[in-house]
Amino acid sequence: MGQSELEARLDAMRKTIKTADRQTDIGEPKEGDEIVGVIVAKRTVEFDDRDSAIYDFDIGDRTQGVWDSTDISRQFSSLKVRFGDIVGLRYLGVAGKNMMKLFVVSVDHVDPEAELVCPPPEPKKKGNGNVAVDDNVPF
Repeated sequence: MGQSELEARLDAMRKTIKTADRQTDIGEPKEGDEIVGVIVAKRTVEFDDRDSAIYDFDIGDRTQGVWDSTDISRQFSSLKVRFGDIVGLRYLGVAGKNMMKLFVVSVDHVDPEAELVCPPPEPKKKGNGNVAVDDNVPF
């Protein structure tokens, strides 16, 4: 890149940055907010007194982070979302006495061999090392 081309690009960036809106990589959703992208990572951050997960989506022009929630991780596990899948999320709002955040999740599976984003939990073990079984389940 020549000096004049560099100067022109620097000037263009100076003009852009004066009018650009802030684009955060993680936001608190508002009812109806949607995101569609390729899920590329799941990372853990320390937040207050606990660790929290963030899902990173490649949405084309940037990577957008989405805070994990009980509903998202449950649906990601149920739908077998894998890294590299195209995922759509729509925030519905909160419900219940616990104010649980609710989402609509849709997935287009890209690579059925890729690693699961939310693998199923390991079976719980009893103190003797055997898998715990509830014999009172009526089915």
